[in-house]
Amino acid sequence: MAESMKDGLPSDVVKTVTTAIDNANEELRNINLQIWNNPEVMFEEFKAADLLSSWFESKSWTVKRGVYGIETAFEARFSVKEGGRTVCYNAEYDALPGIGHACGHNLIATSTLASAIGVAAVMQEKQIPGTLVVMGTPAEETGGGKWIMANHGAWKDCDVCLMTHGMSSFSTPLFISKASWKFRAKFHGKGSHAAGAPWDGRNACDAIVHAYNGLALLRQHIGKDESIQSVILEAGKAPN
Repeated sequence: MAESMKDGLPSDVVKTVTTAIDNANEELRNINLQIWNNPEVMFEEFKAADLLSSWFESKSWTVKRGVYGIETAFEARFSVKEGGRTVCYNAEYDALPGIGHACGHNLIATSTLASAIGVAAVMQEKQIPGTLVVMGTPAEETGGGKWIMANHGAWKDCDVCLMTHGMSSFSTPLFISKASWKFRAKFHGKGSHAAGAPWDGRNACDAIVHAYNGLALLRQHIGKDESIQSVILEAGKAPN
């Protein structure tokens, strides 16, 4: 007799996953709050990396710290038997400067742990051969952490790589995200007294404003798979 299905999975598998995650609910909540209450910016996520690494070590996973070119990165592995596929989940945990975890990386880390708990429980119960990897990926917020790690060989043996991300509303489980690159432009003017001899000067702020306005007007001509964002970091100290 065929097993009953729920959301495309056998009901006993769903039960195993949900039970394992529910049993770890208090642990997950505490980890989430610790990361939330101790925001650390890119490449400085020492507390979060230690917290997550220690948790996996307590569950008898094989953990490597400071891997793939970043001191605050880690890799945790869990295997059943030999062979099978290698499935990886990414955990982000860096915060934004000044505003903490406004992008919800505390939730990304926590949901990654929950995913690992559920999948590992099924692998263990069903004796499914394979390896489950959790990759601690710091410096996502413009630091290029995954780029650095990829260049050092992370994910080279993974068959599939997954991650969850909190959103303001429900969305599809599969969507296209955008890679990003940044650069910094400096505008140099010529100093003069703004009241006494403005004609002798060249105001760099005018160039900044024109550049920003040009980018703003360009946005309506680019496709939905691209975007341009910018911020003015400094524009002088005094008007005269």
